[in-house]
Amino acid sequence: MHGGDGGLRRRGPDAIIRAKIGNLALAFVAETRGDVYPRDAREAVWQLKRHRKEPEFSDRHHVPMVIARSISDGARTFLQEGRIAYHDLSGSLYINAKNTLVLIEKLKFKRTKRRDTNVFRGARAQVLHALFARPRQWVAGIEIA
Repeated sequence: MHGGDGGLRRRGPDAIIRAKIGNLALAFVAETRGDVYPRDAREAVWQLKRHRKEPEFSDRHHVPMVIARSISDGARTFLQEGRIAYHDLSGSLYINAKNTLVLIEKLKFKRTKRRDTNVFRGARAQVLHALFARPRQWVAGIEIA
């Protein structure tokens, strides 16, 4: 998932997902993000509103949606208040469209702290040494072992 368009103007949403909930057929116009906080949610909603102005997405059957790695509590509240659907990797899902409400709240993943790994120690250093000693040559795993 990308974290925005980096200032580059792009056309169209990141995805269009067609789904059927009961007898209700919907098309989700989705923006994808990494970790979403309120600031990111506002940016995604702004992008979704831009798509809504385009003729092919102006149909009211299209539901704006944010799909992300994780969505903070503040961003979830913001999106729910704007009736913007969302889904993240925790399994949380919110859809509020056409008299249909789906709300699945899951516990967020606890992100493991990144630990510093020194690749220039122990066995890692020996592997690097073997690779650097023979540049531009294939080295088999058995040779390194």
